[in-house]
Amino acid sequence: MAGPAEGVRTPDTEHGYAAAVAALGAAPATVRRLLAGMAPSEAWDRLQAGEHPVDLAGRFRARACSDVLHRVTEACARTETTVVLLGDPGYPAMLAGDPEAPAVLFVTGDVAAIAAADGPGRARVAVVGTRAPSSTGARVAWALGEQLADAGVTVVSGLARGIDAAAHAGALASGTAPVVGVLGAAVDAPLGPADARLRAQVAAGGVLLSEVPPGAPSSRWMFAVRNRLMAAAAHAVVVVESHASGGSLHTVRAALRRGVVLCAVPGSVHSPSSAGSNSMLVDGRARAVRDGADVLAIVRSEDRGVPGMSLLAGVSGWSGVSGRSEASGRSEASGRWGAEPAAGASRRSEASGRWGAEPAAGASGRSEASVRSKGGVAAGMSSRSEVSGRSEGGVAAGVSGWSGGEVAAGVPNRWETPAAGGGSGVSPRISEVARAVLAALDGEPATVDRVALRCSRPLGAVALGLEQLADAGLATHEHGWWTRVAPVRRR
Repeated sequence: MAGPAEGVRTPDTEHGYAAAVAALGAAPATVRRLLAGMAPSEAWDRLQAGEHPVDLAGRFRARACSDVLHRVTEACARTETTVVLLGDPGYPAMLAGDPEAPAVLFVTGDVAAIAAADGPGRARVAVVGTRAPSSTGARVAWALGEQLADAGVTVVSGLARGIDAAAHAGALASGTAPVVGVLGAAVDAPLGPADARLRAQVAAGGVLLSEVPPGAPSSRWMFAVRNRLMAAAAHAVVVVESHASGGSLHTVRAALRRGVVLCAVPGSVHSPSSAGSNSMLVDGRARAVRDGADVLAIVRSEDRGVPGMSLLAGVSGWSGVSGRSEASGRSEASGRWGAEPAAGASRRSEASGRWGAEPAAGASGRSEASVRSKGGVAAGMSSRSEVSGRSEGGVAAGVSGWSGGEVAAGVPNRWETPAAGGGSGVSPRISEVARAVLAALDGEPATVDRVALRCSRPLGAVALGLEQLADAGLATHEHGWWTRVAPVRRR
């Protein structure tokens, strides 16, 4: 496990002050506004003096005491947690370009796994679902995790009991690729024995990310808010069993608003645990998948701006549902990561035991200059997809304990100055893709895939465009069929 960052060992560093601001109990969007435009130490001093422009009412002034500063830095050192700020070289590129990227991120585990997950040719797939799955659902999630990891895919999940945990367990059993766990609580939050054991295994076999500093109490609303990070970190989201109003739907909405490919595993029509996922398939929001091979085929078919995605097509030994990939690069004799993995495999240094950031020779199948990077990594590329239209907001609406407005208001991109009132300044107008989708709807009702054929756009982008049109009152759907809504003429 990687040691803590040097900047969090003493409370008089900028990273220490940023961690203390994140420990005040504010929502992630508020933390970002508190730190925007000034050094963390200055933000802390202004909070203590009651002079911070974002906290003129003094909501956080009483909490900003020196004791908090010392406690959070000690907790980071105790749990070997690294504090990473938006803009730092070590900040995950998979999140850096998101309009709701955390200003402060707490990283526990093998920090080098982030570089491996962000590397060229490395696809990331989030697997989510119900906390109370059927035995079949749990087996499918476990198999998906193993098959995707065997193909060199980084499995992203929330470590929630049920589907999330099963997918991570399968990926860890493969041992071929690093895993990413996105926590809705502190890394040292109390857990049951089985959950705590899985959390430790993920930290050892990959990395844990959290917006909550070690030692901070848990808040129920944070579990819904963190789901946006799973969608932002993934090139595809796979839903395995979701109730009609399940918590995984927060991740689904976040994925659609970001233009992330959405997949679902079909379930029994008689099973309540599959009602939500089956509905996504009927409505055309999700693509049906049965196993890892189906997921990879869909990710390859979509232009998601994944550098070197063609690497997945040639992973040696990948057959979808068969056994371990030949591209593992892990020595059966030693049980450790070998120094010379097969072509296309991730590399873990025998000497350091950490994931290497260098892809195998020939891994990149696409030119960096010709690819729009999802995380804004490619030089000169936009850090936000043109089809996203608006930031993902309101995910926590109706969640117990949510104080309201902070996340739903949106947050600025890292290079923007926060708009008055905390808004993001992102234009709410309909995107170019949504306009093309609207034109394709000018006629008889159509399913999502038929609309995609009419306007020659990727299915994921079309699904997002339809969501935008529905939000704007320009389209409606029923039983999977989308219809254009005639505008109301004003007299």
